[in-house]
Amino acid sequence: KEASRKKEYESAGKWRDRIHALAALEPTQQSITQQKKLSQDAISFVRDDEHDQVAVTLLKIRKGNVIEKFQFMLSHTQYDTLPDIEASFLSQYYSHAPDLPREIILPYIPSIPDSAFSAMVGSTIAFSVPTKGKKRKLLALAEKNAHEYLKQSRPDWEQQQHKRNDRIEALKEL
Repeated sequence: KEASRKKEYESAGKWRDRIHALAALEPTQQSITQQKKLSQDAISFVRDDEHDQVAVTLLKIRKGNVIEKFQFMLSHTQYDTLPDIEASFLSQYYSHAPDLPREIILPYIPSIPDSAFSAMVGSTIAFSVPTKGKKRKLLALAEKNAHEYLKQSRPDWEQQQHKRNDRIEALKEL
């Protein structure tokens, strides 16, 4: 509200969007905390072919609670499949990660077997690709965050252009 009073409308709009994004996540987090007390990471990959990028969101779950969120933007990915991007990300990220989970929840079956991956990182880690249930909800939350990160990563002028195009399309339908 303060930014709006100072006529800093772009800043006020960004704050409004952040507040709405946080409010949308709140009910989901309540159901996630009811998970078993496991050590898990849920990772989602969202591709933006127009800008040749992949947004990655990693939710770190320890003792049944989401304790951290990491987001990455991968570029120059147009010639790679998402499972290949996933395998590359897993190898690079977890070879240096200090706190390894017992399970990694993923949207695709990785091209690297979990036994080979476990040997590489020096700890037993299982891969899971859920289609329903609480693990699928965790993955959906990570995906929603990746979409939001992708949208927020666009320059302001480009976001405005997309809004204008959407309005023009809506007017054409009338």
